[in-house]
Amino acid sequence: MRELKAQLVGALLVVLTAAAVVCAGINFQQQSKFRLPEDGVIWVDRSAGDGRNRVVALEVTPGGPADKAGLKSGDVLRKIAGTPIPQATAVPQALVAVGAWNKAEYVFERGGVQVQATVYVGEHVPDRAVYYQYLVGLAYLAIGIFVYFRRGKAPRARHFYVLCLVSFVLSTFHYTGKLNNFDKVIYWGNVAAGLLAPTIFLHFALSFPEPRRSIRGLGRSLLLYVPAGLMLAAYLALASGFVRVTAMSLVEVRWTMDRLWLAFLSGFYLLGAAAVAAEFRRAEDPIVRQQLKWLRNGAVWGILPFTLFYVVPYLLGAVPGPYMKLAIFSLPLVPLTWAYAVLRYRLMDVDVIFQQGYAYTLATLAVLGVFYGLILSVGRFEDLSPTAVVLLILIATFVFQPIRNWIQEQLDRHYFYKDRYDYRQTLVEFGRELGAETDLDRMLELVADRLRHTLSIQHVAFFLADAREERFYLE
Repeated sequence: MRELKAQLVGALLVVLTAAAVVCAGINFQQQSKFRLPEDGVIWVDRSAGDGRNRVVALEVTPGGPADKAGLKSGDVLRKIAGTPIPQATAVPQALVAVGAWNKAEYVFERGGVQVQATVYVGEHVPDRAVYYQYLVGLAYLAIGIFVYFRRGKAPRARHFYVLCLVSFVLSTFHYTGKLNNFDKVIYWGNVAAGLLAPTIFLHFALSFPEPRRSIRGLGRSLLLYVPAGLMLAAYLALASGFVRVTAMSLVEVRWTMDRLWLAFLSGFYLLGAAAVAAEFRRAEDPIVRQQLKWLRNGAVWGILPFTLFYVVPYLLGAVPGPYMKLAIFSLPLVPLTWAYAVLRYRLMDVDVIFQQGYAYTLATLAVLGVFYGLILSVGRFEDLSPTAVVLLILIATFVFQPIRNWIQEQLDRHYFYKDRYDYRQTLVEFGRELGAETDLDRMLELVADRLRHTLSIQHVAFFLADAREERFYLE
């Protein structure tokens, strides 16, 4: 029963991995293809003295379309190309109607005087930092696949892989603003991953190398995920309109939630680093100490600069600029230090990871090739119905294991074991038979039969130890 459960969980992780990689690939393509029209202004809602709403320019990007047209911070927007702007959320809709690289007449007030200006609408170009995060995500996924798909039964290997997979989603899901169904999946995937990744890391930090007393038991472990669940529920309540905040505009509500989201992310990662540091001081085994040291270093070196130079200023109200965004360059230190711990200090018994790790990596690439081939044959992924998407994912899942088995056999036969392949297969099957047998006479009979057939010998004898008389006797 336990083996069946492990196989089902493994199959589910393969499905989720394939879906995440495909979605990340399509999202990466859309980042370069779909560009929202933009005027270079951050518009927010403000209440006037008479209670009416006003759309005010909070910040005008220097050198942007609006700045070139003469707009300044504090200007009150009234119309874009003849379309009234009653609230800040109406600005993107008006800009989409105008289209990028077209001109639009802006009507706004400055100092109580109505002014007109011609703005040549530009387009939003994704920041280079977004593309950089895709590399960070690939690093997470690579180390996760490398560990799990060979040592899935090792203690906490599955936990480690889930952490890497969720971190991959966090780093590679970036919504474009197109806001079709696919873009909504990307947005909510990023939000959920940002809440789950630091929580899973804290859970892993409290579980490695052995679970602490405070989280032993399923109920106690689930308590760690309550804050993330509450944050996600708050996001859903605000997005659905179930909860309304009348004191702030929707843009400011989103900023507030984003600030809380970033504070949660960095705070839980640092808590995990503190938990690992505490265990490092208690550990006595030198290998375990080295493993814990690099897990701690990854979280501290990767998250602390990001927290100090990006999260804290953003929490204090700063608008992220080029220098703040440089803080993301420390994020790859997290997966890189984990990889170093795996390779140098055998975090997950790395001596047995390599061989099947190659097979799983090649099989994953083959499945992705099949998946993309099917997508190209039926049309664009974002236009497919949910039923078609599920069907494609199931096809990819069912072909994975046969492809993986064939690749593993070829690697074992022609690369890893070569002439020893047949003997190794015999020993593997032999070990399975012995593991299922408890009767000594039957076990010896199986051993003798296997040796006679494999080595072509006629006679077999066994020397068995007599524990009571401390001698060996011939069987």
